[in-house]
Amino acid sequence: MSWHRFVLLSATACCLVGLSGFAQAEGLTPELLWGLTRLGDPQPSPDGTLVAFTARTYDTKSNGSTGSLWLVKTSGGEPLRLTRRESVHDSSPRWLPGGRFLLFSSDRDDGSALWALDTQGGEPWKVSDLPLDMGGFMVVPHGGQIVFTLDVAPDCEDLECSLERSKAFTDAPARVYTELLFRHWDTWEDGLRSHLFVAPLLKGKDGRPEGLGEPRDLMQGIDADSPTRPFGGMEEIAISPDGLEMTYAAKILAGSEAAWSTDVDLFRVPLDGSKQPVKITSGNRAWDTAPAYSPDGRWLASTAMDRPGFEADRLHIVIRSRAGDGSLGPPRDVAADWDRSIASMAWTPDSRSLVVIAQDTGRLKIFSVSVPDGRVTPLVAEHHNTSVQVTGDGTIIFMQDSATAPADIYFLRP
Repeated sequence: MSWHRFVLLSATACCLVGLSGFAQAEGLTPELLWGLTRLGDPQPSPDGTLVAFTARTYDTKSNGSTGSLWLVKTSGGEPLRLTRRESVHDSSPRWLPGGRFLLFSSDRDDGSALWALDTQGGEPWKVSDLPLDMGGFMVVPHGGQIVFTLDVAPDCEDLECSLERSKAFTDAPARVYTELLFRHWDTWEDGLRSHLFVAPLLKGKDGRPEGLGEPRDLMQGIDADSPTRPFGGMEEIAISPDGLEMTYAAKILAGSEAAWSTDVDLFRVPLDGSKQPVKITSGNRAWDTAPAYSPDGRWLASTAMDRPGFEADRLHIVIRSRAGDGSLGPPRDVAADWDRSIASMAWTPDSRSLVVIAQDTGRLKIFSVSVPDGRVTPLVAEHHNTSVQVTGDGTIIFMQDSATAPADIYFLRP
């Protein structure tokens, strides 16, 4: 493979030049570091010709920040800024099938909600109108539905009930805790749970996203969070390529047991809500996470720990076959003798390999892991690499930063 670098975002390039000059004259200062633009979350378009990404800038005088969305061609060229409103936070760009419209999260209108924009031009518009702030979201592969997270009271049957429960806590925030777990690091238990919802994406002319239909709680009545708190994200959730089912990570334990256990499990649920979630990792009492369906739908990969109660255990790759009726085969370790811990992974288009990020000799490196035989091949061995995405032609897009340069977008051609 040969690897190539995208053109730098002009703001970053400017800051890098300034940083070099100032560092020689005055030394590296916190102000100079905060002046750098932070890039993140690269998302290739369906045809692989464009990459949408985020840029975060900070203003130390106002103690504020701005998150904007940008677009760059994989062939290179000047990046195009898509959103320009200052002091708002636009994030999580996600493409709709067809490659014209982008969905994204934004707090530009009284709380976090789902917004959309046309990459051919024009101002963004609001898509969701829910009584609660929307967390993370995913586009179902066919583009007709959205999976998203909301913080709800697990015993509530509608969103208005959860809204009233949230308001009551805000109005009278004092609480009495009679058992663990009441706080995980700096995240306090407030009686609300992050639940996964699905809703139809309503579309207008030319496939323009116009709104959301009635949301359905796929975890109705379950006293658990997905993604898991406090550090879990949408990487803990996967949707099958046919758009019929979802696998997610959650810890469902009663009372104080949750404070001592690392038994995070994987659950499968049909997106039409016709069945209750089913646990698929009952045989492992340690951590299971990061589900990922293969593009052909024949495999479900995930990562797992082996030692219950040890949250710093090595995460290794587990794979299950998936039959045409959706039934799963027994778990099988892939590259079982490879003593590295998996940080993230993505399938290649042929469903035969996983592109993984793993810790190795003080760096986060990129490797290819063959599913049939577990063979591990290094791809990128330098610096700190994150946010791997694989396009339909096998191109690997990722972020890389180092001790001498901030994060930028790179790609590997097959």
